[in-house]
Amino acid sequence: MKKLIFNFFLCILFLPVFAQNDAFYIENYFRYDNYIYKDEVLTVDIYNQADLLSYPVFYLGSEYKLIVNFDVLGNEQRNYSYKIIHCNASWQPSDLFASEYIEGYEENNVWENVHSFNTSADYIHYSFNLPNNDINITKSGNYLLKVYEDYNEENVVFTRRFYVVDNKTEIQATVKQPTLPQYYFSGHEIDFTIKPSVNISNPLEDLKIVISQNGRTDNVITGLTPTFINDQQLTYDYNKENVFPAGNEFRFFDLEDLKYRTEYIDSIYFQNPYYHVFLNKEYNSPNRPHNSWKDINGQRVLRCTFEENCQNESEYVYVNFYLPVENEIIDGNIYVLGELTDWQFTKRNLMIFNPERNAYELTLMLKQGYYNYQYAIVKDQESAADITTIEGSTYETENNYLIFVYYCDLKNRYDELIGFQIFTKK
Repeated sequence: MKKLIFNFFLCILFLPVFAQNDAFYIENYFRYDNYIYKDEVLTVDIYNQADLLSYPVFYLGSEYKLIVNFDVLGNEQRNYSYKIIHCNASWQPSDLFASEYIEGYEENNVWENVHSFNTSADYIHYSFNLPNNDINITKSGNYLLKVYEDYNEENVVFTRRFYVVDNKTEIQATVKQPTLPQYYFSGHEIDFTIKPSVNISNPLEDLKIVISQNGRTDNVITGLTPTFINDQQLTYDYNKENVFPAGNEFRFFDLEDLKYRTEYIDSIYFQNPYYHVFLNKEYNSPNRPHNSWKDINGQRVLRCTFEENCQNESEYVYVNFYLPVENEIIDGNIYVLGELTDWQFTKRNLMIFNPERNAYELTLMLKQGYYNYQYAIVKDQESAADITTIEGSTYETENNYLIFVYYCDLKNRYDELIGFQIFTKK
């Protein structure tokens, strides 16, 4: 009961803060979200080892584990530990104790690390798997990975969300042009059915559906209930509530080889100890036609040329973004959005207006690789970003849509994740 009251207090305490964009954030309070707390920590990556471009989803009983990687600038060896926290479908701590969702040790050390080799700037690459010999996960649901330094849980280094699925649901979905004419040429409608293999006595209240576009967390669709129930097959067929702005294909640049200027890179120069890359002058036209190139839906692939191990042989590069605008935005901010910025809106990826150039600018330190990104506007006092004002929005755009199905049965005291599937607008 004390734990339940404490969790409720946390929800009330942080509710007003989560409704605001980063310009109003109190820096460094603990977040149940993807966040890096240390400036020297870069390129936090978590994915299923079955696919380099997978989302951080692990299936109970699967042979494929989650891979966690991160880099720390400098050559000083540090002591890092981690815990995992079980959360409910709304990403607040659940009522379970650690002993109820893990087997093994609650606190574990990050042992694997390797120093950068033959790079201009020094860094140490750290990695570990989940689950592993020290910790096994026994319950499905949402999880937060918390990495901290010197065995001090208050000294948080970064946090990362991941998902554990106990697959008990068949999901079928269609991504199509919306039914309503106002969204027909600019949106995607996601109609779907689910068929649980377990008995759900009250699907209207016991099931929670979350739909994410390309892994974003700021604009997820929740709160949908079945529009039709037939013999445990639940149909979700809406005309408005399940529509996303389609956006446009992602912009991209390639840092795999720093000896040559690839497409959309204007110049590269070296100033010890870092490379500096300037992207081409960007376009800002919401009415431009659909871009026909094949993107990776906002993700990144870390890679380098002519090196055997890119994890510790890749260079770190200062990448300079430049977006011309007609006027400065006075009621919001512009951010660079994608996996390269953890799909977040923080000071790390906040663009600054330069009145002399009449443009927004940002410099990010990135590891060599292939990157997708977009420009997003977050209006003051809002949490969901607008990508259509700068990027445009056309129904031809190809996106990934992630559907999560949670079974929220009170007698179990936690929200089971009983279904997950990815559907693509092709």
